[in-house]
Amino acid sequence: MRISPSQYFSDIHSRESGAKSPSVPTEMFIVKGEGQSNHSFLNAFDKSLMNAGIGHLNLIQYSSILPHPIQFYDQPFSIQPGSQTGVILSKMSGKQGETISAGLIVGKAEGYSVVYEGTGKSKEDLNKFLVSSITEALNARGILNPNFFLESCQMEVTDKFGSIIVAIVFNPKTFV
Repeated sequence: MRISPSQYFSDIHSRESGAKSPSVPTEMFIVKGEGQSNHSFLNAFDKSLMNAGIGHLNLIQYSSILPHPIQFYDQPFSIQPGSQTGVILSKMSGKQGETISAGLIVGKAEGYSVVYEGTGKSKEDLNKFLVSSITEALNARGILNPNFFLESCQMEVTDKFGSIIVAIVFNPKTFV
């Protein structure tokens, strides 16, 4: 069942789950961004990071597991420029005239959440793919009729190069 991020994380935040690792994030937010450039894919990607509000950070890419509990924030919080910051990132680049989309979906397992990232040409097709993917992943973990939330975006590339991102960003100050 599709629910909002606030609904999803309100349940997770209220439960504790076992022993803590020394590098488990406890706070997160989600951002989206797009960028275009007539110079390079790298410049377009940099502009998408800046548009999302994370272009001033040193990003450390995580795989696809969120711990429980974790606090979700609707708005980004301030992070010092240059901070090493964990992200789960979906990104896509394209050339002039192309439609590009990126997204991620989060589904609740027992004691943690699974994140799947995806990209495509159509946001609608990408969303269908992400829903079927997370459903299969959670079914394999014994979770039938899973709760999930989905964030995605799409853009038409009008400059020579384009980039689009959706990211879960962890607060580097709140790792336990």
